[in-house]
Amino acid sequence: MTGEACQDTQLFQRTTFSRDSAPVFGASAKGRGPMLAPLGYSLVLAGSTWSIGGLLREESEPPWLELGAGALVGVLAYSLSAILESRDPLKP
Repeated sequence: MTGEACQDTQLFQRTTFSRDSAPVFGASAKGRGPMLAPLGYSLVLAGSTWSIGGLLREESEPPWLELGAGALVGVLAYSLSAILESRDPLKP
């Protein structure tokens, strides 16, 4: 039973995590919502990409390219975090 509680942890905290939901040793404390830190920095990266792209384009053009690039950067950052969480080297 040594270390069993630690094996059930996640790399990133999720929105549905509640310390009250796992009041006993050995119970799972996993949340099932979106990962908070990756969601935050993915939104920041998407917004930054959109803003920087807006500074580089002419004002007469619609911002579709910047919007698409920002969305792509945000989705890639979140997806990469989700993939890396599933391959956590600290898990046995």
